[in-house]
Amino acid sequence: MFLTIVIFIVIIAALVFVHELGHFLAAKISGVRVDEFSIGFPPRIFSKIIGETKYSIGCLPLGGYVKIFGEDGETGNSSFATKSKWIQAFILISGIIGNIIFAWILFSVALMLGHVGLFSSLYEGARTTLQAFSAIIVGLFQIVVDAFRGINDFGELSGPVGIASLVGQAQKMGVEYVVSFAAFISLNLAVINLVPFPALDGGRILFVIIEAIKRKNISAKVANAVNTVGFSILLLLIVIVTIKDVINIF
Repeated sequence: MFLTIVIFIVIIAALVFVHELGHFLAAKISGVRVDEFSIGFPPRIFSKIIGETKYSIGCLPLGGYVKIFGEDGETGNSSFATKSKWIQAFILISGIIGNIIFAWILFSVALMLGHVGLFSSLYEGARTTLQAFSAIIVGLFQIVVDAFRGINDFGELSGPVGIASLVGQAQKMGVEYVVSFAAFISLNLAVINLVPFPALDGGRILFVIIEAIKRKNISAKVANAVNTVGFSILLLLIVIVTIKDVINIF
């Protein structure tokens, strides 16, 4: 059980790191200042300022964030708010792209662990990534449609406890299965963040699209309020799904 928990934490931390690294690199490439890059949520157990960015590690490893200058409306040469809508969308979607690329790498590594050649692994890894990504999108869409039709109550969703349980099952089957499962979770994280819901990357991209169409920025106060509500709803959903997972286990 202890090893399963450790593997689960490592997987989640790695996926969060890759996701936030995508935002970080895109911001740096675009000339936008990054004030903080954090893995884990506060309270902080480590922090160090290098250049203009504070790098920190929080004691709660199941998350992370990149604090980008200008996301709250601040202006300046290195502000997110003053960049074009294309650049803003690029920065916002880069975390999702990072998770997709990471999934490809993980699938390829899993194949190599199964004694498949490097180039064949990279090719098959890419093919598996595209197939799994498409299947996850279709599956999530079907879950939402069925829920609205009253056929499904989101019982197929898994929270941290359910995912940890699946990590334990993969661990018993071998290292390549754990790596493949991590790739699958990375793609799930990418797809979920594509959903145009407040607090998710997809919701923030939707705001950028609306601003581009209206040619007028949404008030930072309004955007923050909507994202706060969205984040609260997501937390509530996680709690509900986690309780369901615990009940299913015991």
